[in-house]
Amino acid sequence: MLELQELAPFGLGTADEEADPFAGDLFADLDEEFYWGEEQEAQLAQMLVEGRERLAEVLYQLGRAYILLTVHPAFFRILSKEPVPIPEFRVRGKAIVDGVSASEEGLPDESRRLMQGFTEARELLDGELDSDDDNLEKGRKLLEECLLLDPSLPRARIWLGHYYWQKGEWEIAERLFRNLWRRLHEQARSGAEPLDPGTHVPLRIYALEHLGNLFLAQDQQYKALRVFRLIIASGAMGIHANFSTALLNFAYACLQVGADNDGIDALARLYAEFPSKRSEMGRIIGLRRDFLRLLDQPGFAGRLGRDCPEWFAPGARLLEHGQEISFQFLSKEPGSGTEA
Repeated sequence: MLELQELAPFGLGTADEEADPFAGDLFADLDEEFYWGEEQEAQLAQMLVEGRERLAEVLYQLGRAYILLTVHPAFFRILSKEPVPIPEFRVRGKAIVDGVSASEEGLPDESRRLMQGFTEARELLDGELDSDDDNLEKGRKLLEECLLLDPSLPRARIWLGHYYWQKGEWEIAERLFRNLWRRLHEQARSGAEPLDPGTHVPLRIYALEHLGNLFLAQDQQYKALRVFRLIIASGAMGIHANFSTALLNFAYACLQVGADNDGIDALARLYAEFPSKRSEMGRIIGLRRDFLRLLDQPGFAGRLGRDCPEWFAPGARLLEHGQEISFQFLSKEPGSGTEA
């Protein structure tokens, strides 16, 4: 099963590389007699909203990193960005919490309401996050806290779906992916379609990708085929080449249900339309021995060798390197891939 991760990089550096404007006591310069007028209250509220969003992003990145640590080598993901450095992002999160929650006394009611969640975030960041055990549970707690601060963050919901997926609670994972897709689809119909800022692919396509892979994991190939047809028809592959994994997943599902011609057609299209992905996809195919067994059928060799020579022609070597790969991160150059 091939899985395309969720979203493109947001360009966050480490805590040492970038001074966070929310570090320190944001209220240190205010004396006890400070008057909160409407303008000041509005400015403070905006500052606290931005603080919540920044903290939610840090918690999301940490949660994603912890769940990636638990991923089994049988799951292969195309990433443009490695998980963030956990210790540095813990420092960043604590700096934001310190800056926003240093002093609640005397603040307007609306500002105190906006500060809800910072205490819980501090307790979470101060916990034993760097120990080796229970990484999956750490990821869940970080993602749930992230969603308390910013309920609209779709990436966190996708990774929370991965938590339930890896816990074997597939119905919950499916519900998370499906509900996210429906919500984003409704937004698209209303003309407010959210796009990934790095790839410019609609976020609803990411939800579909994960839903399709979940169906493959459950051997629900016909459901998976319907999902991957939607992704292929969406035009996402033309926006960003990493979504060509939909063709590979589609081919795999077709071969499993005996739709051999459709499966070979999908492989031929992948090979012809995405030459920049041939080496990468060849390594993945080579690693999937079950995929190769499905392709090892009488009458396939001639067509595969003709349509995909660098993979299947006599003497082709691109598939041989697959056995050397257990987990792959791509470069972080712009346009090199997608990530969650």
